[in-house]
Amino acid sequence: MGCKAKICWLKDGEIWKVHNLVEGHSHVLCTPRKTHLLRSHREVTSAQKSLIDTFRGANVGTSQTMSILGMDSGGFEEVGCTKRDIRIRKGTGLTATNPAPAPLIENIPVNGINICSPVWHGT
Repeated sequence: MGCKAKICWLKDGEIWKVHNLVEGHSHVLCTPRKTHLLRSHREVTSAQKSLIDTFRGANVGTSQTMSILGMDSGGFEEVGCTKRDIRIRKGTGLTATNPAPAPLIENIPVNGINICSPVWHGT
């Protein structure tokens, strides 16, 4: 009934220390072959953003965009982002000349869509 693994941190002055660590997982951990799907491992590079924006302007679909990025990268595991990341990028109206403000602190409407995804931090 849920994973029991956890880590608790305490700050002692300027130093963070592990206070409590429970390593027991009640599920299979992510295999190295699937880590590219974890949000913490995904990134849409500036080159990919530019290509996605170009494809969006040419009405190229999300699946076709992902296929092209997969072929260009040597496989879907090497793309560095998922189809969902591409769909979010295409749906926001963000472009290289109209990037999202960074850092995002709250929902910011861009072309009528609220932007709040951490994917866009630092663009």
